[in-house]
Amino acid sequence: MRRSAVIIALAVVLLGLLAFAWFRSESEYQAKVRHGREMAAGLNAQFLADPRFRQVRALGYGKDSGPLWSEGSFCVTGTVFSSNDLMIVQSLVQSMNPPGKVECKINVVKPPQPVRPVMKSPAATNKPAVKPAIKTVPRKK
Repeated sequence: MRRSAVIIALAVVLLGLLAFAWFRSESEYQAKVRHGREMAAGLNAQFLADPRFRQVRALGYGKDSGPLWSEGSFCVTGTVFSSNDLMIVQSLVQSMNPPGKVECKINVVKPPQPVRPVMKSPAATNKPAVKPAIKTVPRKK
């Protein structure tokens, strides 16, 4: 009888510790999500203010799957037009000290070139530039 009471008390204590650890890690995760959301809003406002970074967005803090004690990531995604702009974005995000590890999924592409209309020369189209005017004049007899 005494042995079963000790086993039950030990099981209750272990369940209590497990519940405490679960809810504590869940509350820490929720705090990181709120903090990441606030940071993402501030970063997105800065990105929209600068025309070089209009295609860059901070998505905030999150994690995929795994145990609750695993670390999530702060994700930034988008496109910039030079490697210098990429370094500026990365340093700006790192200076904010976001929760979790920082994932920058940013592509560097060449800026789009304006499209100029191409004028074809008459020689390239194999058509005469001007149609010759053909007049038929009746012959006099």
